[in-house]
Amino acid sequence: MLKLFKTLLFFISIVSIAHAETSFPVVRVIDGDTIEVKIKDKIESVRLIGIQAPEIFTDPIQDFGLEAKAEVEKLLNNKNVILVWNPKFKRDKYKRILADVYVADSNLWVNGYLVENGFAFTYILNTNPIPRVADLIALENKAINNNLPFWQNRNYKIISYTEAENNIGNYKVIDGNVMSVLDTKNALWLQLSAEQSKGFSLRINKDNLENISAVHNLNNIVGKNVRVRGYIDKYSPKFGSLVEIVSPYSIEIIP
Repeated sequence: MLKLFKTLLFFISIVSIAHAETSFPVVRVIDGDTIEVKIKDKIESVRLIGIQAPEIFTDPIQDFGLEAKAEVEKLLNNKNVILVWNPKFKRDKYKRILADVYVADSNLWVNGYLVENGFAFTYILNTNPIPRVADLIALENKAINNNLPFWQNRNYKIISYTEAENNIGNYKVIDGNVMSVLDTKNALWLQLSAEQSKGFSLRINKDNLENISAVHNLNNIVGKNVRVRGYIDKYSPKFGSLVEIVSPYSIEIIP
């Protein structure tokens, strides 16, 4: 818990410092989650952290991709933005800054706006902290509960764990019930099916167990309804399809 508390304090300090900095002009909107800004006479690509908008550089273009880009253009064309990011973190593989983006003249949080209004979903890719991930999840659940068109679309709608094996390789929001817990040498497995070989499990690697346990009581999770966010891995003969829980926020206990 102390480690988690220190991390939160660190991000609070980063946010405070970043909001005090000069804002930056938006040069171009690339798509629904990537923009270009001018920082010290250099054009930098910025990826909105913690969210994923539908792709437009695919064939065919993904549903809501053009709508998401148009919404970001409406918000940010001819605007300045404030970027909140941790400069100690590595950029992504495309050398983009990973940041929370705020419209300078209104302080609108663009990442959260896009999730709340059904233009993007919360995206937890790995163990790197996302400063406002809890806010993103709350806004995403609000969008889901409001039955926005995005969440009714077959490509993005919540699936049951029984549909997981038909969605291998895709990032999904999955609902289910933890039926049992299996402790192995390298991982803890939360099983959502009585049949291991044909079922669906959540895997928590032992080196990540402390971080997950700091937020969730895993000793009392059997019988709980959960909502999971992550990539569905390919079928395993022993455990069936699975999602690796990379962050405490990859799994949510729901009523």
